[in-house]
Amino acid sequence: MKRLALYVSLVLAASGCSTEEENPCETPLVSLYVNGSTVSPTITSYVHGFFEVEYGPNGFAQGAGTTLTISAATPIEGLANGAYDFYLRGNCGGDSWSDWNGPTSFLIQGGQTFNCATPTNVRTQWMFYDYNMYWDHSSGDYYEVDYALEGVALGSGTVVTVSSEGYSEAVITKNNSYRFYVRANCGAEGWSNWSGAETFYADENANRCLPPYNVTASRQNGGIQFNFTPDGEGNHEVSLGTVYGEPGTGTIVDMDGSTGGFFSGVSGSTTYYVYARGICANGSRTLWSQPALVQ
Repeated sequence: MKRLALYVSLVLAASGCSTEEENPCETPLVSLYVNGSTVSPTITSYVHGFFEVEYGPNGFAQGAGTTLTISAATPIEGLANGAYDFYLRGNCGGDSWSDWNGPTSFLIQGGQTFNCATPTNVRTQWMFYDYNMYWDHSSGDYYEVDYALEGVALGSGTVVTVSSEGYSEAVITKNNSYRFYVRANCGAEGWSNWSGAETFYADENANRCLPPYNVTASRQNGGIQFNFTPDGEGNHEVSLGTVYGEPGTGTIVDMDGSTGGFFSGVSGSTTYYVYARGICANGSRTLWSQPALVQ
């Protein structure tokens, strides 16, 4: 809840098994209570005798962190300021361990206690030539998003401030893996903790101000039908002209999200050139594409 000290709830299905069989040692559930320089796990378990936790700087490779054996209510104290990842697993007797629950991220910052709920259901969706980042939160005045290539630590990415529960203007380069975090500002109650990382693989460019390509045009039904392929921009302009190399002197139409259209009222004996360019998120324009020739 918003007015309680921050709880970062983590309820993940068992994962990481090397076979397709379900691990018979049930993965425990855990919440983290962050207070000043201390994080206290609250563990829900009916079958485990004790637990192993591993924590370290945000983004650390599991196996390289600090490992502790704890009971169901052992606080971790004296943590320095910084962003951390937290893993936990339960012991079901002998060498029988559950799958790891995690990671979840928490932030130690200036000895503060966080009273603003952490955004949940952090997710990414490709839509309208953007990677749209979403989260759920009911009480934030505004939000901070930190996004970067996967592996870049929290605090070292591109940070943007938004007023709603989504962001769609991230500059993304295809064939790379990305991660993003989000936190909420609740006014007088201050900042929430950072969410856990949402990761995704980009197989398309987004918001890089790149010209469209594969521009095609042909005479059809007394006019000119044209199409093009966007390269990360959702809106475009198309120019129809009669002078090669001077697209700005022709008839220019705003595509308003469409990737094809039709010019009517053209001469049947005139040579035309069709160009397209992207309209970038900041309102600037890309270079014009190579023209499609229509004779």
